[in-house]
Amino acid sequence: MKRFLLICFSCFAFIAKGQTAAETYAAGWQYVLQNKTDTGLSLINRAAYFNPKLLSAQSCFTLGDTLFFQYKFEVADIYYSKAYDLVSADSVNDGMLMKMAGSAYFIKKYETSLQYLKKYEDKYSYNYNYYMFLDLWSLRNYDSCLFYLQKLIPDSKYYHTLNKKVKHLDHISPQKALVMSLFLPGLGQAYAHDYKNAVNSVALNSVFVYAMIRTFNSYSWPEVVMGVLPWWERYYRGGAVHAKEITYKYKAEKARKLLVEVNGYLMGN
Repeated sequence: MKRFLLICFSCFAFIAKGQTAAETYAAGWQYVLQNKTDTGLSLINRAAYFNPKLLSAQSCFTLGDTLFFQYKFEVADIYYSKAYDLVSADSVNDGMLMKMAGSAYFIKKYETSLQYLKKYEDKYSYNYNYYMFLDLWSLRNYDSCLFYLQKLIPDSKYYHTLNKKVKHLDHISPQKALVMSLFLPGLGQAYAHDYKNAVNSVALNSVFVYAMIRTFNSYSWPEVVMGVLPWWERYYRGGAVHAKEITYKYKAEKARKLLVEVNGYLMGN
């Protein structure tokens, strides 16, 4: 008897939910359009659970577009990916691929964005070259992104100027700063144009070296090794690591400013 009642209840629940799936789906869309994304998606996914046909490839793309223009790129990427999985490769057009690449870029999935762009057919379009440039730039592949930057900038003189700046940026090496600081304390900080910390590093290391010489002259090597050397060695190594971190931040900030400059030029032309 209990088993019979359980089967009846399950059937009744299934029929009831199946009848309201379309209404639940429509209600979810209304919430999404009102920018109440969490509530809307919860209703849409609940409806799709009982009626999977509601969440077709086209509806996933439409949902992805809606979320994309609401700047909810992470959620948009999920629905673009669902749509991509539901359709055949032949039916995916350049417009879909560009939207998917854009949402992947905005959530910093640059490798995924590049994978979508590789399937893009119109390799001469502005959008294709622009997103290729952005993805490669974000991956710090500055040498490769110059190829696409050249297609975006018709002014050869300005491109030549940018080319020099990008190549200079590509040569800035945090590892080089580390080695320079190990060779001469303060040199790595100077390499990153942080002259204040460079002077501090030189001054403090000089103080430690002076303290070791005085200790040696007044006492002996054991006092130097046990008293002063551990403190100097700690600061010496820490300064080198700090130089690497400073150079990394310097390079990132320089890259950010250069990207702003490039975007400013592209938007104005």
